[in-house]
Amino acid sequence: AGKRRSIMLVPDFEGVTGLKVRRGKPAAAYRRFNSGNGDVPGPLRQAVERVVAAARRAPRSTRGA
Repeated sequence: AGKRRSIMLVPDFEGVTGLKVRRGKPAAAYRRFNSGNGDVPGPLRQAVERVVAAARRAPRSTRGA
């Protein structure tokens, strides 16, 4: 992927979301935030908004896909 396409969640994803499971973190995060019962933490929301904004600004390309 390279440095230009790397995303680093600081503090770590588990710390931001409060997930304490050892396995299946993506699935656990999906269940928690998709159910409507868990609020998305501010730092995680901000990170996602920045990634989406950057993706929308980037020129579309099929190179590297």
